[in-house]
Amino acid sequence: MIFRRIRLVSPVLVAALCVAFVAAPAGAAISGTAFSVDGKKISNSSFTAELDTLAANKPLAKQLKASGVKAVRTGSDKYDAAIAASWLTSEIQQSVADSDFARKKLKLSADQRAEAKSQIIAQFSTPSAPEAGVPIVNGFPAKFRQTLIDRQARLIALIDAQGGGPPGEAELATYYAAHRTDLESGCTSKKLVRHIETKTKAQADAIEKKLAAGGDFAALAKSDSTDRTSGAVGGELGCLVEKQFVADFQTAAEALPLNQLSAPVHVANSWHIIQVQNMEYANEKGQIRLAIQQEDANKFSADFTKQLAAAKISIDKRWGKLVRTDKGVEVQAPGTKPTTTTVAPTTTAPATTAPATTAAPAPGSSG
Repeated sequence: MIFRRIRLVSPVLVAALCVAFVAAPAGAAISGTAFSVDGKKISNSSFTAELDTLAANKPLAKQLKASGVKAVRTGSDKYDAAIAASWLTSEIQQSVADSDFARKKLKLSADQRAEAKSQIIAQFSTPSAPEAGVPIVNGFPAKFRQTLIDRQARLIALIDAQGGGPPGEAELATYYAAHRTDLESGCTSKKLVRHIETKTKAQADAIEKKLAAGGDFAALAKSDSTDRTSGAVGGELGCLVEKQFVADFQTAAEALPLNQLSAPVHVANSWHIIQVQNMEYANEKGQIRLAIQQEDANKFSADFTKQLAAAKISIDKRWGKLVRTDKGVEVQAPGTKPTTTTVAPTTTAPATTAPATTAAPAPGSSG
């Protein structure tokens, strides 16, 4: 099973609920406070500057248009109501998380930032276009791109802190010993699959040469695979199950002798180098690490829900109405019904070789 990291909110940009517009008086700049959390105020000018950055991103605009959203910004002071509400929801939640980050005096590591970047790219992608997030993220100004990465990294750091830090070798081994029966019972083939995905055969051929020269599969999956989700865990896709993957990929994986590398396999619009391994501790570390982090994420989620419930929050009514639920808070766009805001982490088993992702990151209120 592929485990996913927690996101504080899932704002769905490419499936926005409506295309109504929120506006200030014609020709006027939007002044005042967009929202406040426990006395910390974020101005409308700061908030709309981020919406303007989204609006200026051409690859994102193309993705939104394909889903029926005409534009993020439609005038000097007008924005898509659903997108503005979604973005504001995530900013409010991030503000609460950032206060927790500061209170715990945490610091970001290079690994946390690298993982955050992969998550941001995946969140701006879609199941039908798993690479779509790359041009979108690269299309943001460098400062804003780094802001998004650092915000997501702070969430990752909070989850790591919940478990006392990233799991080390001893913790991985202990977890495996305690859960070995459960891990193996869910995989009757006792075989694990991992892959490196590329957009072109030339790229796959280049990676094949690196592997033949002694290159590390997991490291290359992390740095070069266009499947960002599996790449983050060394290319791991989980158990080799009948009809688990699309036909060409499944056939190639089932034909492979253990521990051997496939030649580049063409599947739909991508190329894959595949390896099948025995189910054993050395080959399951990536999934074990994510399983531990998932448990930490569950604990953090429960604690974070309490923090949201206790936070004093107010918003500018032009963006909608603040709705509190037993799972968090949500800004309900004008003229729409509230959706369920989730602060629980998501787990997804891979049904195909393409990752299942959502369409927007969880940005925050500060850089």
